[in-house]
Amino acid sequence: MPPPTLHLLHVEDNADDADLLRAELEAAGLELRYTRVETAAAIQEALATGRCDAVVTDFNLPSFDAYGVLGLLRESGRDIPLIVVSGFIGEMEAVALMKAGANDYVMKDNLARLAPAIMREIEEAALREQRRQAQRDLEESQRQLQELSAFLQQVREEERTRIARELHDELGQALTALRIDLNWLDEKLPARDQKISDKLAAMAALLNRTVDAIRRISEDLRPGMLDDLGLAAAIEHHAAKFAEQTGIRCDLAMNRDHFDLDDQAATALFRVLQESLTNVARHSGATEVTIRLQELDNEILLIVKDNGCGLPEPCPGRKKTYGLLGMNERMKLLGGMLDISSNPGNGTRVEASIPVRGTSKETR
Repeated sequence: MPPPTLHLLHVEDNADDADLLRAELEAAGLELRYTRVETAAAIQEALATGRCDAVVTDFNLPSFDAYGVLGLLRESGRDIPLIVVSGFIGEMEAVALMKAGANDYVMKDNLARLAPAIMREIEEAALREQRRQAQRDLEESQRQLQELSAFLQQVREEERTRIARELHDELGQALTALRIDLNWLDEKLPARDQKISDKLAAMAALLNRTVDAIRRISEDLRPGMLDDLGLAAAIEHHAAKFAEQTGIRCDLAMNRDHFDLDDQAATALFRVLQESLTNVARHSGATEVTIRLQELDNEILLIVKDNGCGLPEPCPGRKKTYGLLGMNERMKLLGGMLDISSNPGNGTRVEASIPVRGTSKETR
């Protein structure tokens, strides 16, 4: 097996010391690609233009010292091990050098330790690079997952809108037409027995319930008011409907009649409200919910707080709350934040904010 090749940059102004160090490394079995420099400009050029596995430097040089070499390494942005070789460095100075960023120091009368020290630090640098690459890969994977999540959220919202529109425009209108025909038929059959009258009444009641169900499902999928009248109107309508259906009192306050938001931001905040109120109705046992929607200097803030039992303590095996995860992901995709705080017996507070720019400050 051939000896490992070491691309070494040696900062040394004494030719004899340089030859001695080079001979020691070659005697240790290293194949050198060796470059010796003496000035800061030469160090910068070598770091910028060539491969460098490690830097060995004398502690003191005519124009600068090992601390100067450390500074140049930092400026280069490269993670290259630096070994300081000196014949007179004291223990305190050695410790200071290590704290400043040097990887090791070797005394000139113990150069046999140099080759193992260099190879050890090169391996450590390789491990650090592997960890950095793993971190970069993880961040890239997270970025791709966020992009996928954003795409899926968009597709889901578009599909909800399409289905809601078809339910309202196609099925809803067809059922309305059928109800009109049924009323016409009822008027055209004045003479009939009680069974026919009962059957027609039952059919009319079923049609009315079906029309109401279609309207409710359509609203849950995508409230038309959100598209037609905006976020403020949609939240006001949804809160009123929630209070009517559940008997839970809603205290709603907004500091504007209209919030100038794009479709994604308005939809995200509405979905947070929708999910929060769904959780209140299903799990909280609350009697009152406070809803606040405010435009501040650089954000839109939504707060939903109930007076219920609070969230249960997390425990293994409990079903995950994907609705909360979905709300959090929506906020992150828009550069916003979601904070959920809860104490057992003291209710739950959901706070969502989305950054906005260029909105007016007209108050309600």
